[in-house]
This record gives sequence, structure tokens and C-alpha cells, in this order.
Amino acid sequence: NGKKSTEAYIFGGADNETIAQFVTVKDRRTGEQYTVTDDGVIINEKLASLLGGIKKGDTITLALADTKRLRQR
Repeated sequence: NGKKSTEAYIFGGADNETIAQFVTVKDRRTGEQYTVTDDGVIINEKLASLLGGIKKGDTITLALADTKRLRQR
């Protein structure tokens, strides 16, 4: 069916300033800072590759441990 899956740890629910205390969210080549919004997710290059080379604007489905599913772009 062409679908890829992998396991990963995710975190969210925090504002950009709180997230910035723990991780740097920027393009590794250009240094461009990314802003986390309420309507999407940021994933790293390795996870994008593991999921079949997904790109900006693609939709992924997150299956949470408590069996809830979230579709994100």
C-alpha cells in the first residue's frame, strides 16, 4: 500500500519559548529558525526519510499510545 511507519517520541503543547529551552528548531543548512504553530508539526530529516521521504506540506498520521490518532500537515 506504500505506507511507511516508525516509532518516535513526540512532545508538544508548549509555546516556542518553552520548546527553545530544550531543542533548537532551525534548518541545519541555512540556519533559518522555524516557528512551531498550532496547526502542524516539525520533524527532523531522519524521521522524514524513515517515513518515505515526506516533504513540507505532506500529511502524516500520528498514532498516540492511548490509541488516539492525529492527522497533521
